[in-house]
Amino acid sequence: MCVELFSQPQGTPPIPQSEAQRWKLGDNVERLNAENVKLKEAKKEVTSRNEQLEKELKKLQREVASHEGPIRKAVDKAMLDFPNTEEGQHYLKGYWASCLKEYKKFEEYQDAVARIAGPFLERGS
Repeated sequence: MCVELFSQPQGTPPIPQSEAQRWKLGDNVERLNAENVKLKEAKKEVTSRNEQLEKELKKLQREVASHEGPIRKAVDKAMLDFPNTEEGQHYLKGYWASCLKEYKKFEEYQDAVARIAGPFLERGS
């Protein structure tokens, strides 16, 4: 019984036997190593750029946050002052008029429902 001590793992290509095949394999390994180095350099550049963009984003977020407070206060003040202005009074009059108009439509709707449903309700009682 003969046991092979140095067998290749299954699924791997056989080791080339000829000198030309070994040179070709060596060339492929060198080419792949060079590509791997290029990819590592590109990854470093992308990582560096990503870090730079994250810093810029944080800086812009801080800047926006610093302006947000004063802007919010100005908007709140304008909202409080608006009803006291002529434009605010005009807006409120128009708003209340439209509310009254909608309420009248609602009352008319209720009356119509009562007219239609009234006979049915009277029969049921």
